[in-house]
Amino acid sequence: MAYMESYEQLTFAIVKLAVEDYRSALKRLKRHSNDQQALWSKADCERFFRNDIGTYCNLDGEKIMRAVQEQVGYNDG
Repeated sequence: MAYMESYEQLTFAIVKLAVEDYRSALKRLKRHSNDQQALWSKADCERFFRNDIGTYCNLDGEKIMRAVQEQVGYNDG
């Protein structure tokens, strides 16, 4: 049982960090739309949410991205 709890905590921490990184990148891009580091970080997080999140949990990465974008007030277009 302790193994599964540790795995779930690790999974939660990975997804939480991706959300925090994504939020941070979007906030930077709102202020500086050509910030190369923020653009790279945004793209990296979006790859994670679209392709890799399923490895860790059953959450919908697209919904997570939309929620963070709304929270930050980020509009890509």
